Amino acid sequence: MVLRLILKKSDKKEKVFALFLTAAFLSSAVMVLIVRPNDSNIPNFDFKHVGMSFYFYCLLLTLGSSLLVKFKKESAPRIIIPIIIVIFAIQQPFSFFAFRLQEEARARKTVVENMGHELIGELSKLSKDKSSTLSIPNLDGQYIYQPAQGYSLADYLPFFNNKIPLQLVRNSAMNQYQKYHEVPEVISLRDATSLSFIETLKTSSILKSYYASRVMMKYSTNTMQNDGKQYLVASYSGTTTIISKNPIDPEKRHIVSIDFLTDNTPGNAEIYFSFENDFGVSGVMGQIKIDDYSPYILVNSKRNYNITADMLQLYTYSLSKKVENIVLWSSPKKNMHINKVYFE
Repeated sequence: MVLRLILKKSDKKEKVFALFLTAAFLSSAVMVLIVRPNDSNIPNFDFKHVGMSFYFYCLLLTLGSSLLVKFKKESAPRIIIPIIIVIFAIQQPFSFFAFRLQEEARARKTVVENMGHELIGELSKLSKDKSSTLSIPNLDGQYIYQPAQGYSLADYLPFFNNKIPLQLVRNSAMNQYQKYHEVPEVISLRDATSLSFIETLKTSSILKSYYASRVMMKYSTNTMQNDGKQYLVASYSGTTTIISKNPIDPEKRHIVSIDFLTDNTPGNAEIYFSFENDFGVSGVMGQIKIDDYSPYILVNSKRNYNITADMLQLYTYSLSKKVENIVLWSSPKKNMHINKVYFE
């Protein structure tokens, strides 16, 4: 309706400008719908991706409101309605983020309450002897609450005044979020962790729900050739790659480098890891997400990625004495093809 009135009442220059804004608005909206930059579900859709179309839409409405002001008094409703639409349009992104932040805050509150009742309660039972210190791995933020990661167990502990003598440790593979409490780094997370904690982790469903949950792994991009690394004659079957069948000591082999190709199209692709461990946990334990911001080289109209990840950032890997049947498989998105896998 607004566009129709603009074209009817405006001069030639204003009509051209209005048509340009309309084309820009529709083009940018279609690009967002087709490309979907964050490749996520609607509940997690980020409003910044529709910023351009929203910008042109507001300009178009502003132009329409400006032209309608020239109309007679009987056209007042035609002036007021576009202004109301502009106000509501501007309000939408703010209400969207407010709603999402509200839901996120409720979810985080639930997670923290559960941590106090479950995890801290389990650690309190485990630390019966108050004279000795229980040494445990510092939970990374994404293990605690993946949708809004950041704070680690060390940052949450001060809220639970149960006076449990805990010593938190981490290895270099773990993320260190510089929030409020720094955690000492150890050479061997397995050796630095109390044996009683490791043994309880094998049987406790509560500890497993935190320390054995699926985690989004961090990775680095390789800039050098992998000639010096051991090339695995891995067993490939479609999207599945068997990295190692034989039992190995996790601390002796834990760096995995992957060379792979995908279609040269926007969107995400995922790589998953599973392995047999000392804690009887099965299924996906580690996940790597490749997005449009991951560096790549264009080769024969394909995106060539070369990345390296440390398996020690997975607790089921770093705390086990041995792991075996390490399997890597990729999602069918973007027709991912694994070229080479290095493991050291």
